[in-house]
Amino acid sequence: MLGRLSNAFGTSGYETQVRELILGEIAKIVDLHQVDTLGNLIVRVPGRARYKGPRLLISAHMDEVGFVTSEITGSGDLKFHKMGGTDDRVLLSKRVVVRHEGQSVPGVIGMKSPHLHKKREEFEQVIEHDKLYVDIGCRKMEEAEKLVGVGDPIYYDTSYFEQGGRAFGKCFDDRAGCACLALLVKGSPKLTGGTPFYAAFTTQEEIGVRGARVIGNAVKPDVYIAVEGTAAGEGPPSWRGRDASPSTELGKGPALSILDQTHIADPAWLEFVQSVARVENIPYQFKRFVTGGTESSVVQRSMAGVRVVTISVPVRYIHSPVGILDRGDYRNTKRLVAAVIRRLEEFKP
Repeated sequence: MLGRLSNAFGTSGYETQVRELILGEIAKIVDLHQVDTLGNLIVRVPGRARYKGPRLLISAHMDEVGFVTSEITGSGDLKFHKMGGTDDRVLLSKRVVVRHEGQSVPGVIGMKSPHLHKKREEFEQVIEHDKLYVDIGCRKMEEAEKLVGVGDPIYYDTSYFEQGGRAFGKCFDDRAGCACLALLVKGSPKLTGGTPFYAAFTTQEEIGVRGARVIGNAVKPDVYIAVEGTAAGEGPPSWRGRDASPSTELGKGPALSILDQTHIADPAWLEFVQSVARVENIPYQFKRFVTGGTESSVVQRSMAGVRVVTISVPVRYIHSPVGILDRGDYRNTKRLVAAVIRRLEEFKP
């Protein structure tokens, strides 16, 4: 599931392929599913008729960072805009795919050969994305227009693989969360103990948390979990300063967020998640940096307010062409969310 979702195409606003893959796996399990105007897939997982606990909503976003074609030049190259937060330094020479009318057109973000640099400063500068081009092998505009069009989405051409207990692939933010959630839905009620809950696979998170803004009002939950991919910052000391700690670390379990720039986790709900992890002997860590934000921010402020918490899979090199996650962290994230669902009736705020 993780590999297929990682390989799938789904930049912000173009999540159809990811949504269809997920729905194909879970449609027979759920007793209700709908796709709303923004493209969110919202499903209801049936459970025990006598369930007396709070109404739970869990979400993971389907979109990945990428690009959109903004212009076809006279030479047949493509100019592009960024869709989501990508560092310009990672773009040079990366293989990409342009998606046009259901077809995939391969290309590369070209760079000037070092043999052609005239000044040493050229070796040291970061070239901004609006000065770069995607080369799809065409010689002129008319040739390129037969293959692609302005507005076509562009994504990294990266294939998933596993090695040494780690998984390598693109967009683990948040296909790791999508895979965890889809497998929990597919594995219910065995994994979740017959507790009914709602799951939402959302759109356009990377460009302003847009899809999730409507799911709270649609489901009206009492409690909510965002299942995310978050930045793992361990590495050489020179990356962060010798005395600084990373935000999260691979191999230490799912990361719980106390707060970030957009929300504060509900203390009682967060403590319940921790207590479940302790009882179930599931390792976990806290996210130590408070930069960024998740879908918890907008669901928390829906209706008259919702108790929220974010549980994340740590990922190295997040928002780049290739990320790395620890498969144990991925499994333990799934285990923790499943255990919280099973024990949900024990939650007494």
